[in-house]
Amino acid sequence: MQKYDLIVIGAGSGLDLANAAAQKGLTVALIEKDRMGGTCLNRGCIPSKLLIHSADVIQTIKKASLFGIKIEGISIDYQKIVSRVNRITDFDSEEIKKRLQQSKNPILFTGKCTFIGHKTIAIEKIEEKIIVQQEKAEPVTRPRQPVPAGHQAWMGDPMIEIPTLSHQPGNKEINDLLGGGSSLNDKLKSGSPVELASTLKTPVKELRKAISVNDRFLFINELFRGDEAMYERSIKTINNFRILPEAEYWMERELKIKIGWDDSRDIVQHFYQLVRRRFS
Repeated sequence: MQKYDLIVIGAGSGLDLANAAAQKGLTVALIEKDRMGGTCLNRGCIPSKLLIHSADVIQTIKKASLFGIKIEGISIDYQKIVSRVNRITDFDSEEIKKRLQQSKNPILFTGKCTFIGHKTIAIEKIEEKIIVQQEKAEPVTRPRQPVPAGHQAWMGDPMIEIPTLSHQPGNKEINDLLGGGSSLNDKLKSGSPVELASTLKTPVKELRKAISVNDRFLFINELFRGDEAMYERSIKTINNFRILPEAEYWMERELKIKIGWDDSRDIVQHFYQLVRRRFS
């Protein structure tokens, strides 16, 4: 039986926790029964955005005439698109696994695990038992959230069965945060402007801090054609302007005209809103 200061179950977000604890000098065991990277890499954020990027490329091709380019005979090979997504996510997952297998701390265990005692876990397939040292750590799990009255809990495994929108309850928490009234979806459908930045009312001195990780990924792939260097240069340039009109003039010339941004797209408007927040 092996002993560790900390046992982390799940190599998705658990990777960050395991690495941080190891850097602090704790001995860490990391257990994963499936692919490395969790839902985000294998079934959620990353593959969905790769699919969206392919769709965005098609939209760019269809608007090629705006740049004086005539294209004929466009066809879509969906199987090839999916294969590309799988190839990228599979590669990243295997790279994570290789690095963990070479790591001395944290130590990776692959297989389904079960608590068989106080702070003691058994791992299937490898007939191994590991235990958390009594004085170093306490077992922590995410508390199970109660299911609201009138809603049905989703019981599927997201790593195997991905729930579609039809499975999701019609919660309205975002509308409550926006002050009630018409829903966010209704406002978007009606074409009414939705200023999330003005709702937050918190200006930011650094534009990068206002852009989430997911938004950054979308902006690079959908607005900057996958060119991360161009994205970083643009963010730095915009952030250095003193007033909003200067930034708007530069975006009109360098982004809307030269790159061909379409103001009717939601993602373009979202980018503009974040810029306005920078100068609010």
